[in-house]
Amino acid sequence: ASYLRFLTRNFQESFKMYGMEVRLAVKKSAENPYHDKEKINRGGMGLGGREARKKRMITELKSHGKPPKKGTRRRMQRARGRYS
Repeated sequence: ASYLRFLTRNFQESFKMYGMEVRLAVKKSAENPYHDKEKINRGGMGLGGREARKKRMITELKSHGKPPKKGTRRRMQRARGRYS
């Protein structure tokens, strides 16, 4: 949804159609090369997201019985020198 919003605003700016409604018709393609590919397990540092946060929360609850503190992961990475 946010990408479609970006496209419509970009079209409005590119063609100088300010104030005019831009409608995009989007359809699913049967020839999507990425549709059935399995997700690649990167190991270590992944992209994160809602599913990764949920998985980390569950493993922390199973191991320690309490949810992790917010921001702990970033602080640990900053201490190791990954963030400056």
